[in-house]
Amino acid sequence: MTARPSIALVGCGAVTSRYYVPALASLRDRVDVVGLFDSDTVRAEEVVRHFPKARGADSFEALLNMGASIVILASPPVAHADQAIAALRAGSHVLCEKPLAPTAEEAAAMAATAAEQDRLLCVNMVRRHFPASRIVETLVASGSMGALRSVSAFEGGPFRWPIRDQSYFSREVSGGGVLADVGTHVVDLLTGWFGEAGFVAYRDDAMGGVEANALLELAFGGAPAVIRLSRDWGRPNGIEMVFEKGQVRWRPEPMHGVEVEFQGERPLRLEDEAAGAFGFVDCFTAQITGMLDHMAGRAARLVTAQQAVSTVALIERAYAGRRAMDMPWLEAAQ
Repeated sequence: MTARPSIALVGCGAVTSRYYVPALASLRDRVDVVGLFDSDTVRAEEVVRHFPKARGADSFEALLNMGASIVILASPPVAHADQAIAALRAGSHVLCEKPLAPTAEEAAAMAATAAEQDRLLCVNMVRRHFPASRIVETLVASGSMGALRSVSAFEGGPFRWPIRDQSYFSREVSGGGVLADVGTHVVDLLTGWFGEAGFVAYRDDAMGGVEANALLELAFGGAPAVIRLSRDWGRPNGIEMVFEKGQVRWRPEPMHGVEVEFQGERPLRLEDEAAGAFGFVDCFTAQITGMLDHMAGRAARLVTAQQAVSTVALIERAYAGRRAMDMPWLEAAQ
Protein backbone atom coordinates (compact mmCIF):
# COMPACT_ATOMS: atom_id res chain seq x y z
CA MET A 1 0.00 0.00 0.00
CA THR A 2 1.42 3.37 -1.03
CA ALA A 3 1.79 5.89 1.79
CA ARG A 4 -0.32 9.03 1.54
CA PRO A 5 1.47 12.26 0.68
CA SER A 6 2.46 14.30 3.71
CA ILE A 7 2.71 18.06 4.16
CA ALA A 8 4.80 20.22 6.47
CA LEU A 9 4.10 23.91 6.79
CA VAL A 10 6.50 26.76 7.60
CA GLY A 11 4.91 29.94 8.94
CA CYS A 12 1.71 30.12 10.97
CA GLY A 13 0.63 33.70 10.34
CA ALA A 14 -2.53 35.11 8.81
CA VAL A 15 -2.27 33.46 5.39
CA THR A 16 -1.96 30.08 7.08
CA SER A 17 -4.77 30.51 9.61
CA ARG A 18 -7.14 32.11 7.09
CA TYR A 19 -6.47 30.01 4.01
CA TYR A 20 -4.08 27.09 4.39
CA VAL A 21 -5.81 25.63 7.44
CA PRO A 22 -9.24 25.32 5.78
CA ALA A 23 -7.68 24.30 2.44
CA LEU A 24 -5.67 21.50 4.04
CA ALA A 25 -8.63 20.46 6.19
CA SER A 26 -10.66 19.97 3.00
CA LEU A 27 -7.94 17.62 1.72
CA ARG A 28 -7.76 15.42 4.81
CA ASP A 29 -8.76 12.39 2.73
CA ARG A 30 -5.76 12.88 0.42
CA VAL A 31 -2.91 14.18 2.58
CA ASP A 32 -1.58 14.12 6.12
CA VAL A 33 -0.29 17.32 7.69
CA VAL A 34 2.64 16.04 9.73
CA GLY A 35 4.45 19.12 10.99
CA LEU A 36 4.53 22.88 11.42
CA PHE A 37 7.20 25.38 12.28
CA ASP A 38 6.98 29.01 13.34
CA SER A 39 9.34 30.96 15.56
CA ASP A 40 6.21 32.15 17.36
CA THR A 41 5.34 28.97 19.27
CA VAL A 42 1.95 30.30 20.35
CA ARG A 43 0.86 30.73 16.73
CA ALA A 44 2.24 27.29 15.86
CA GLU A 45 0.26 25.71 18.69
CA GLU A 46 -2.92 27.43 17.47
CA VAL A 47 -2.49 25.90 14.02
CA VAL A 48 -1.24 22.43 15.00
CA ARG A 49 -4.43 21.67 16.92
CA HIS A 50 -6.33 21.56 13.62
CA PHE A 51 -4.33 18.54 12.45
CA PRO A 52 -4.25 15.49 14.74
CA LYS A 53 -1.23 13.88 13.03
CA ALA A 54 0.86 17.06 13.09
CA ARG A 55 3.46 18.08 15.61
CA GLY A 56 5.29 21.33 16.10
CA ALA A 57 8.97 21.47 15.18
CA ASP A 58 11.40 23.49 17.27
CA SER A 59 13.46 24.48 14.19
CA PHE A 60 13.23 24.57 10.42
CA GLU A 61 15.84 21.82 10.23
CA ALA A 62 13.74 19.62 12.53
CA LEU A 63 10.78 20.18 10.24
CA LEU A 64 12.80 19.03 7.21
CA ASN A 65 13.79 15.88 9.10
CA MET A 66 10.12 14.88 9.12
CA GLY A 67 10.57 13.99 5.45
CA ALA A 68 7.32 15.54 4.21
CA SER A 69 6.33 15.01 0.58
CA ILE A 70 5.51 18.73 0.27
CA VAL A 71 6.80 21.68 2.27
CA ILE A 72 4.62 24.79 2.15
CA LEU A 73 6.52 28.04 2.73
CA ALA A 74 4.30 30.74 4.23
CA SER A 75 7.31 32.49 5.74
CA PRO A 76 8.55 36.05 5.00
CA PRO A 77 9.90 36.49 1.44
CA VAL A 78 13.45 37.09 2.69
CA ALA A 79 13.53 33.46 3.90
CA HIS A 80 12.08 31.83 0.78
CA ALA A 81 15.28 31.13 -1.15
CA ASP A 82 17.25 29.50 1.66
CA GLN A 83 14.27 27.51 2.93
CA ALA A 84 13.12 26.34 -0.50
CA ILE A 85 16.59 25.25 -1.56
CA ALA A 86 17.10 23.35 1.71
CA ALA A 87 13.70 21.65 1.40
CA LEU A 88 14.30 20.67 -2.23
CA ARG A 89 17.71 19.20 -1.37
CA ALA A 90 16.07 17.28 1.48
CA GLY A 91 13.83 15.60 -1.10
CA SER A 92 10.58 17.51 -0.67
CA HIS A 93 8.48 19.26 -3.27
CA VAL A 94 7.84 22.90 -2.32
CA LEU A 95 4.88 25.26 -2.55
CA CYS A 96 6.05 28.83 -1.91
CA GLU A 97 3.95 31.88 -1.15
CA LYS A 98 4.50 34.89 -3.40
CA PRO A 99 6.74 36.60 -4.15
CA LEU A 100 8.97 33.65 -4.95
CA ALA A 101 12.00 35.66 -3.81
CA PRO A 102 13.08 39.30 -3.45
CA THR A 103 15.60 39.08 -6.31
CA ALA A 104 15.75 37.38 -9.69
CA GLU A 105 19.12 35.85 -8.78
CA GLU A 106 17.58 34.09 -5.79
CA ALA A 107 14.52 33.03 -7.79
CA ALA A 108 16.70 31.58 -10.55
CA ALA A 109 18.77 29.67 -7.98
CA MET A 110 15.58 28.20 -6.51
CA ALA A 111 14.32 27.14 -9.95
CA ALA A 112 17.72 25.64 -10.82
CA THR A 113 17.79 23.64 -7.59
CA ALA A 114 14.30 22.27 -8.28
CA ALA A 115 15.48 21.10 -11.71
CA GLU A 116 18.69 19.60 -10.31
CA GLN A 117 16.83 17.71 -7.60
CA ASP A 118 13.95 16.72 -9.94
CA ARG A 119 11.50 18.25 -7.45
CA LEU A 120 8.50 20.46 -8.04
CA LEU A 121 8.74 24.08 -6.89
CA CYS A 122 5.48 26.01 -7.30
CA VAL A 123 4.35 29.52 -6.40
CA ASN A 124 0.92 30.06 -4.91
CA MET A 125 -0.47 32.55 -7.44
CA VAL A 126 -4.07 32.22 -6.28
CA ARG A 127 -5.63 34.62 -8.81
CA ARG A 128 -4.73 32.27 -11.66
CA HIS A 129 -7.27 29.85 -10.21
CA PHE A 130 -10.16 32.32 -10.29
CA PRO A 131 -12.80 31.11 -12.77
CA ALA A 132 -12.75 34.66 -14.20
CA SER A 133 -9.00 34.39 -14.84
CA ARG A 134 -9.45 31.13 -16.73
CA ILE A 135 -12.17 32.76 -18.88
CA VAL A 136 -9.79 35.58 -19.85
CA GLU A 137 -7.10 33.03 -20.61
CA THR A 138 -9.48 31.18 -22.95
CA LEU A 139 -10.62 34.37 -24.68
CA VAL A 140 -7.04 35.51 -25.31
CA ALA A 141 -5.95 32.08 -26.54
CA SER A 142 -8.91 31.84 -28.92
CA GLY A 143 -8.08 35.14 -30.61
CA SER A 144 -11.80 36.01 -30.67
CA MET A 145 -11.14 39.54 -29.33
CA GLY A 146 -8.41 40.32 -31.83
CA ALA A 147 -5.10 41.99 -30.95
CA LEU A 148 -4.53 43.58 -27.55
CA ARG A 149 -4.58 47.38 -27.67
CA SER A 150 -4.16 48.47 -24.02
CA VAL A 151 -4.47 47.41 -20.38
CA SER A 152 -5.47 49.44 -17.33
CA ALA A 153 -5.35 47.85 -13.89
CA PHE A 154 -5.93 48.87 -10.28
CA GLU A 155 -5.32 46.67 -7.25
CA GLY A 156 -5.32 47.57 -3.59
CA GLY A 157 -7.33 49.58 -1.10
CA PRO A 158 -6.97 50.57 2.56
CA PHE A 159 -4.49 48.17 4.18
CA ARG A 160 -6.23 45.77 6.58
CA TRP A 161 -4.08 42.64 6.55
CA PRO A 162 -3.53 41.44 10.18
CA ILE A 163 0.26 41.68 10.29
CA ARG A 164 2.29 40.18 13.11
CA ASP A 165 4.71 43.08 13.51
CA GLN A 166 6.16 46.07 11.68
CA SER A 167 8.76 43.95 9.87
CA TYR A 168 6.08 43.42 7.23
CA PHE A 169 6.86 46.99 6.12
CA SER A 170 10.59 46.32 5.92
CA ARG A 171 12.14 46.04 2.46
CA GLU A 172 14.76 43.71 3.92
CA VAL A 173 12.05 41.28 5.10
CA SER A 174 9.28 41.65 2.50
CA GLY A 175 11.32 42.66 -0.52
CA GLY A 176 9.29 45.82 -1.05
CA GLY A 177 5.88 47.37 -0.54
CA VAL A 178 2.67 47.23 -2.54
CA LEU A 179 4.48 46.42 -5.81
CA ALA A 180 6.17 43.31 -4.39
CA ASP A 181 2.92 42.36 -2.64
CA VAL A 182 -0.25 42.71 -4.73
CA GLY A 183 1.73 43.91 -7.74
CA THR A 184 3.16 40.40 -8.06
CA HIS A 185 -0.37 39.04 -8.57
CA VAL A 186 -1.23 41.58 -11.28
CA VAL A 187 2.02 41.13 -13.19
CA ASP A 188 1.68 37.35 -12.97
CA LEU A 189 -1.87 37.43 -14.36
CA LEU A 190 -0.96 39.72 -17.23
CA THR A 191 2.14 37.78 -18.24
CA GLY A 192 0.17 34.55 -17.94
CA TRP A 193 -2.39 35.92 -20.41
CA PHE A 194 -0.20 37.93 -22.78
CA GLY A 195 3.37 36.65 -22.42
CA GLU A 196 6.52 38.51 -21.43
CA ALA A 197 6.16 42.20 -20.67
CA GLY A 198 8.54 45.00 -21.54
CA PHE A 199 9.39 47.49 -18.79
CA VAL A 200 8.54 51.12 -19.53
CA ALA A 201 8.55 53.12 -16.27
CA TYR A 202 7.92 52.88 -12.55
CA ARG A 203 7.06 55.48 -9.91
CA ASP A 204 6.10 55.21 -6.26
CA ASP A 205 5.76 57.22 -3.04
CA ALA A 206 8.49 55.54 -0.98
CA MET A 207 10.55 58.07 0.95
CA GLY A 208 12.98 55.93 2.90
CA GLY A 209 10.61 53.03 3.58
CA VAL A 210 8.45 50.82 1.37
CA GLU A 211 5.89 52.21 -1.04
CA ALA A 212 2.18 52.45 -0.28
CA ASN A 213 1.28 53.66 -3.77
CA ALA A 214 2.87 52.72 -7.07
CA LEU A 215 2.44 53.23 -10.81
CA LEU A 216 3.97 50.61 -13.11
CA GLU A 217 3.98 50.99 -16.89
CA LEU A 218 4.61 47.96 -19.08
CA ALA A 219 4.18 47.00 -22.71
CA PHE A 220 2.92 43.76 -24.22
CA GLY A 221 4.16 44.04 -27.78
CA GLY A 222 2.80 47.38 -28.91
CA ALA A 223 0.07 47.49 -26.25
CA PRO A 224 0.66 49.77 -23.23
CA ALA A 225 -0.29 48.50 -19.77
CA VAL A 226 -0.74 50.89 -16.84
CA ILE A 227 -0.92 49.29 -13.37
CA ARG A 228 -1.88 51.36 -10.33
CA LEU A 229 -1.35 49.85 -6.89
CA SER A 230 -2.29 51.22 -3.48
CA ARG A 231 -2.46 50.44 0.22
CA ASP A 232 -4.59 53.47 1.08
CA TRP A 233 -6.73 54.34 -1.95
CA GLY A 234 -10.17 52.76 -1.94
CA ARG A 235 -11.56 52.17 -5.42
CA PRO A 236 -12.83 49.13 -7.36
CA ASN A 237 -10.13 46.59 -8.14
CA GLY A 238 -9.94 45.21 -11.63
CA ILE A 239 -8.20 44.89 -14.97
CA GLU A 240 -9.67 46.45 -18.11
CA MET A 241 -8.35 45.18 -21.41
CA VAL A 242 -9.05 46.85 -24.75
CA PHE A 243 -8.76 44.61 -27.80
CA GLU A 244 -9.12 45.15 -31.51
CA LYS A 245 -12.72 43.88 -31.42
CA GLY A 246 -13.88 44.97 -27.98
CA GLN A 247 -13.16 45.10 -24.25
CA VAL A 248 -12.88 42.65 -21.36
CA ARG A 249 -13.28 43.67 -17.71
CA TRP A 250 -11.89 41.33 -15.05
CA ARG A 251 -12.75 41.80 -11.37
CA PRO A 252 -11.42 39.84 -8.37
CA GLU A 253 -14.91 39.91 -6.88
CA PRO A 254 -17.07 38.24 -7.96
CA MET A 255 -14.43 35.83 -9.22
CA HIS A 256 -16.72 33.67 -11.35
CA GLY A 257 -17.01 35.75 -14.52
CA VAL A 258 -15.95 38.67 -16.68
CA GLU A 259 -17.72 41.40 -18.62
CA VAL A 260 -17.17 41.33 -22.37
CA GLU A 261 -18.20 44.08 -24.76
CA PHE A 262 -17.77 43.62 -28.49
CA GLN A 263 -17.71 46.83 -30.53
CA GLY A 264 -21.21 48.08 -31.27
CA GLU A 265 -22.88 45.55 -28.97
CA ARG A 266 -24.23 45.61 -25.43
CA PRO A 267 -21.95 44.28 -22.67
CA LEU A 268 -22.47 40.65 -21.71
CA ARG A 269 -21.26 38.65 -18.74
CA LEU A 270 -19.45 35.36 -19.24
CA GLU A 271 -19.55 33.12 -16.19
CA ASP A 272 -18.29 29.69 -15.28
CA GLU A 273 -21.55 28.16 -14.06
CA ALA A 274 -19.76 24.96 -13.10
CA ALA A 275 -17.68 26.88 -10.54
CA GLY A 276 -20.63 26.99 -8.16
CA ALA A 277 -19.62 28.27 -4.74
CA PHE A 278 -15.90 28.34 -5.60
CA GLY A 279 -14.22 30.84 -3.27
CA PHE A 280 -10.83 32.20 -2.26
CA VAL A 281 -9.93 29.25 -0.02
CA ASP A 282 -10.66 26.97 -2.97
CA CYS A 283 -7.82 28.67 -4.87
CA PHE A 284 -5.40 27.45 -2.21
CA THR A 285 -6.97 24.00 -2.31
CA ALA A 286 -6.63 23.98 -6.11
CA GLN A 287 -2.91 24.78 -5.96
CA ILE A 288 -2.22 22.00 -3.45
CA THR A 289 -4.42 19.59 -5.42
CA GLY A 290 -2.49 20.49 -8.57
CA MET A 291 0.76 19.50 -6.91
CA LEU A 292 -0.73 16.21 -5.71
CA ASP A 293 -2.03 15.48 -9.21
CA HIS A 294 1.35 16.27 -10.76
CA MET A 295 3.09 13.98 -8.27
CA ALA A 296 0.65 11.22 -9.25
CA GLY A 297 1.38 11.70 -12.95
CA ARG A 298 -1.85 13.50 -13.80
CA ALA A 299 -2.29 16.77 -15.69
CA ALA A 300 -2.25 19.77 -13.34
CA ARG A 301 -2.65 23.54 -13.39
CA LEU A 302 0.45 24.96 -11.71
CA VAL A 303 2.63 28.05 -11.59
CA THR A 304 6.19 26.80 -11.40
CA ALA A 305 9.27 28.63 -10.22
CA GLN A 306 10.53 28.68 -13.80
CA GLN A 307 7.43 30.65 -14.79
CA ALA A 308 7.69 33.00 -11.79
CA VAL A 309 11.32 34.04 -12.30
CA SER A 310 10.38 36.55 -15.01
CA THR A 311 7.85 38.25 -12.71
CA VAL A 312 10.46 38.59 -9.96
CA ALA A 313 12.94 39.98 -12.50
CA LEU A 314 10.42 42.51 -13.80
CA ILE A 315 9.60 43.79 -10.31
CA GLU A 316 13.30 43.99 -9.46
CA ARG A 317 13.83 45.96 -12.69
CA ALA A 318 11.03 48.33 -11.69
CA TYR A 319 12.57 49.02 -8.28
CA ALA A 320 15.96 49.61 -9.91
CA GLY A 321 14.46 52.18 -12.28
CA ARG A 322 12.27 53.82 -9.65
CA ARG A 323 11.36 57.50 -9.83
CA ALA A 324 9.39 59.49 -7.27
CA MET A 325 5.66 59.68 -7.89
CA ASP A 326 4.04 63.08 -8.18
CA MET A 327 2.58 63.80 -4.72
CA PRO A 328 0.75 67.17 -4.93
CA TRP A 329 -0.76 66.62 -1.49
CA LEU A 330 2.65 67.23 0.10
CA GLU A 331 4.26 70.61 0.73
CA ALA A 332 7.61 71.28 -0.93
CA ALA A 333 9.45 70.93 2.39
CA GLN A 334 7.97 67.51 2.94
